[in-house]
Amino acid sequence: MNGRQPVNKQAGLSLIELLISVTLGAIVLAGVINVFAATVGGSKDLLEQARLEQELNAILLWMSDDIRRAGYWGPEALQVDWGNGDRNPFIDGIQLPSVDELAGEAANSCVLYSYNLDEDSDLTDSAADDARIGVCSGCVPTAAPFNDATLYDTDGLEMFGYRLNSGAVEVRTGLASAAEATFSCNSGSWTQLSDPSMVTISALSFAWTTQNLTALTVTSDAGVNTAMNIESWQLTIQLTGQLVSDNSITKTLNTTVKLANNVVRE
Repeated sequence: MNGRQPVNKQAGLSLIELLISVTLGAIVLAGVINVFAATVGGSKDLLEQARLEQELNAILLWMSDDIRRAGYWGPEALQVDWGNGDRNPFIDGIQLPSVDELAGEAANSCVLYSYNLDEDSDLTDSAADDARIGVCSGCVPTAAPFNDATLYDTDGLEMFGYRLNSGAVEVRTGLASAAEATFSCNSGSWTQLSDPSMVTISALSFAWTTQNLTALTVTSDAGVNTAMNIESWQLTIQLTGQLVSDNSITKTLNTTVKLANNVVRE
């Protein structure tokens, strides 16, 4: 009897089988990498879009909240004697609010308006003629009409505006000089509201619409009957921007702002 134990042969992978396994593994790994890359890229795009939308929403909210106050007269509105020539200086006094544009920019890309920010008034008399339009804070206007102290004061800025200028939204901050004589989209000093290093504003437009709410007749203190119209005003704003870092990411937002104060006209 042969005392040697039988030898068990171990079977391994052939070179071809090994190559096939490596190739299949590489294919699977490449697929996983592609899915991961697509997921990361998609997340980056979503973050960039959210970043842009957040910036544009912040600009719209800032403008809307302030424009909503356009035409506010203040406490003296309660003393109006319409048939005796009283007028809201923040509307009829400077023919506002209005829409225009900076020279060289798209039409209707600038809005101007005013309101009684400091609520100056004198309720000790019976006249509605004490509210003044603030030209600036502490300046000394030297040219008409801003040097007329019966219409304007320098207690603070009450002549506001927003405009498109070279890819940025700007807000009006006051007079450009003491000798300035106009309130327009092409005059005054302005500063950037949007961040041009992050977002390029490619379009900005403003459009006013009015609705006659009612007509009525009022009698002045002197007994004169005057026909009046009450108007509701609202402003539609459209804003389009794109990321500076990737101009393929763009967004357009719209909002409508209803003035908190109805406009009363004879």
